[in-house]
Amino acid sequence: MYNVIINPTAGKNKAVKISKKVSRYLKRQNVEFLVYFSESVENLIEITQKLCKDGEKDFIVIGGDGTLNHFVNSLTDPSKISFGIIPAGRHNHFARYLNIPKNPILAIKNILEHPALKIDYLKCNEYRALNLISCGLLESVEQKFLEQTDNKKLSRKAILKNTLTSFEGLKLNIEADDLHQKDKLYTACAICNGGFYGNNIYISPLSNMHDGLANIITIEFSNNKTIKQDYAYAKKGKHIYKNLSSNVWSSHINIKSENNFDAIIDGEMYKFNEMEINVISKGLNIYCKRY
Repeated sequence: MYNVIINPTAGKNKAVKISKKVSRYLKRQNVEFLVYFSESVENLIEITQKLCKDGEKDFIVIGGDGTLNHFVNSLTDPSKISFGIIPAGRHNHFARYLNIPKNPILAIKNILEHPALKIDYLKCNEYRALNLISCGLLESVEQKFLEQTDNKKLSRKAILKNTLTSFEGLKLNIEADDLHQKDKLYTACAICNGGFYGNNIYISPLSNMHDGLANIITIEFSNNKTIKQDYAYAKKGKHIYKNLSSNVWSSHINIKSENNFDAIIDGEMYKFNEMEINVISKGLNIYCKRY
């Protein structure tokens, strides 16, 4: 039996419409399923953990990257369950990288018609990540956006424009298998299992979720004038041939800073002064055709 977990607020509430289409299709196919609507992040975690405790092993998640992040972090033992994705978020970066269709009927067929594939995931301190872990300019912009009061709210684009003139780089120490960088300033640092970053930036075109390695992409900060050009290249995935500080692969990465810094894990904001990141090779089972 499939346990369908839905974030009703995903994609400006479009997840509810998608769930109705999916439910009708599953009924027509005589597929056994139960639907669970989460009322909050805490409720989603509670639902998932209870189902895992009850021995349920098959899940379908309707939502975006943030919903997936909370679902995967709620699993008591990820290796014992299998899940499929029906995209319903704003960007759906992880689903996009796996070529999961946006059309909900095609997405549910994708789940029903293919066996579960084993894929890697990232473990960052106590958190799990499917797609990527990132820090730098865009994360600083996102944090400023979230900290605004409702009555005076600037767009992310307006905040980015303001931040570009004052950003002085994020100072990090990065240690990995073949990478040793100390006290360098970065515009962006991304530890990638998947390929897409915020704003549909193709941050890691060469990522592979089956190789037991994460792609470490860092763009070194030089001055504010080069940032726009760096991100213009990154939009098309061309940054890996341009002004990079690193583009290497590793199974273990340590990132430290003298001060707390903002980081995004699969669309969710966190704050760290150190990240201990390990690749968990083939630790997740996902219903998906081979991408």
